[in-house]
Amino acid sequence: MSCAGNSSETCGGPFRLDLYHYGGTPPTSTATSSSASPTPTVTPNWTFLGCYTDNASGRALPHGEAVPGGINYMTNEACQASCLAAGYSIAGTEYAGECCKFFPAIK
Repeated sequence: MSCAGNSSETCGGPFRLDLYHYGGTPPTSTATSSSASPTPTVTPNWTFLGCYTDNASGRALPHGEAVPGGINYMTNEACQASCLAAGYSIAGTEYAGECCKFFPAIK
């Protein structure tokens, strides 16, 4: 789906999570990646890990993170910046306007 804050970017989709990792070596995952989304724009030092299937009853990234300005300003870059500012090294966008995080960043 197009990001609410930038229609030229994808921000996951229904049950789809565009996943990113900040710096260092990305963690290994047993999740299955999908090619449903094209490679989105990535902020420096962030790596796009792929688009993954997510489950509403057991979220892969269970913690939501607000972006400045709210859902209408959601972009991959805004989500990545918000997650990093909160101390997280994993960020994901889903359903055009959701920003999720998991795993504390190593500082």
